Amino acid sequence: MDSNLFYDDGAVRVTRSLFEAGGTQFPIRNIAAVKTLTESPDRKGPIICIVLGVLLLGAYGLGLIGIGLGVFWWISQKELYYIVVVSGGADQKAYVSPDVTTIRKIQSAINSALELH
Repeated sequence: MDSNLFYDDGAVRVTRSLFEAGGTQFPIRNIAAVKTLTESPDRKGPIICIVLGVLLLGAYGLGLIGIGLGVFWWISQKELYYIVVVSGGADQKAYVSPDVTTIRKIQSAINSALELH
């Protein structure tokens, strides 16, 4: 493995001097810090669907369909995790993934590159 390469999965690349994600390049020397942000999904829609399903239980099985759709919608929503780069006093969301393990690996790689500067 190249000693200048800390992480590369095709979509994200971290080298000794550069962090690349989503077509944007961040020079490591300009990064003051890197942090993660977790965004929970909005659950209002599934809750409304389930409540309407409960209210429509007596109407030809439409209630069961509404409840089923609401539960499926709820389960299918995932938390999103962001890599946030602090540069020049501003925070910028650089990369997003539903996989927290990937986010932690990227953050670790950027921190390793930062230690060298």
